[in-house]
Amino acid sequence: MEDLKRRFLSVCAIVLTCSLAMCVSCSAPVQQPEEPEQPKDIDALVNALGGEDPELRFRAASALAKPGVLNENQVERLISALGDENQFVRWYCSEALGNTGTMAKEAVPTLTALLLEDGYDRTRWAAAEAIGKIGTEDERTIDALIAGLEYDSARNYDLVADACAEALGRIGPAAKKSVPALISVVREKPGIVERATKQSLGQMGPDAIPFLIEALEVNDVGVRENIADAISYIGVAAVPDLIYLLKSENPDLREYAAASLARIGPGAEEAIPSLLVALEDPYANVRSVSSWALDEIRGSGDEGENRG
Repeated sequence: MEDLKRRFLSVCAIVLTCSLAMCVSCSAPVQQPEEPEQPKDIDALVNALGGEDPELRFRAASALAKPGVLNENQVERLISALGDENQFVRWYCSEALGNTGTMAKEAVPTLTALLLEDGYDRTRWAAAEAIGKIGTEDERTIDALIAGLEYDSARNYDLVADACAEALGRIGPAAKKSVPALISVVREKPGIVERATKQSLGQMGPDAIPFLIEALEVNDVGVRENIADAISYIGVAAVPDLIYLLKSENPDLREYAAASLARIGPGAEEAIPSLLVALEDPYANVRSVSSWALDEIRGSGDEGENRG
C-alpha cells in the first residue's frame, strides 16, 4: 500500500512539473525572428566590379541591383563602376545606386553625366530612374532630366523620356521649372510617357496650376483630358482654382474643371455648392460631368481612384 501511495505521489509531481513548465512557456514573451543578416558576400561582389572579366563584373552588378543590398561604405565603389566599358555593368550599377536611395546622393553628378552622354538607352533610363529615387535639387541635374523629356529612343519606345518624367515627379516642387516641358510632353508624346507625366505634373504642387489651366484651352480633346487628369493629381490644393474655373465662359473649361473635381473625390467637398449650380448649366456635358463629380465627392460614385 505504501509503495502504491509513493508511486501515485510521484506521478502527481511529474504532472504538476509539466503543467508549470507549460504555463511558464505560454506566459513567456514570444521571441521575434531576428532580421536576416546582409549576405556576407556583398563585399566580394563589390570587389568583383574592379576585376578584368567583363562577364563577372556584369553578374556582380546584376546581383547588387537588388534593393537594400548596399551600405554607405560600398557606394563609392559603385560610383566608380558607372564608368565601366560594359553597358550592362553601368546599367545595373545605376539601378543599385537608385535602390540605395538618399544614401547614394554622391552618385548624382555621375548619373547625370550618364543620362546626358551614354550611348545606350537602357543605361540612360536607369540613370534617370536612379536620380529620381535618390532625389536632388541640383539645377544641372534637373536641366538634364528636362532635356531627357525630348529624347527619342532609337527604338521609338520613349524609355528615357518616361524615366525622366517620373524622376522629375519624384523630385517634386524643387523641379517646378520642368512644368512647361512636362505639359509639352502631354501634348506631343501620348502613350507610354503620358501617365508618368500627368502624375509628375501633379507632384509639382499648386505652382503648376496656372500653367495647367492655360493648357486646358488647347483644341485637342485628348490633351485637355490629360491636363484635367494632371490637375486632379495635385489634389485638394487645386480645388479653389477649379471652383473658379466652373464659372468660366468657356463650356469646355467648365466641363474639365468638373472632371478634375470628380477625380479628386471626397477631398473636393468645398466645390459642392458650385457643382450644384453647374447642374443647371446650358451645356449637357457640363451637367453630366458635374453630376458625376457630385457622386464622387459624396462617395456614391463607382470609380474608385479618388486623389483628394
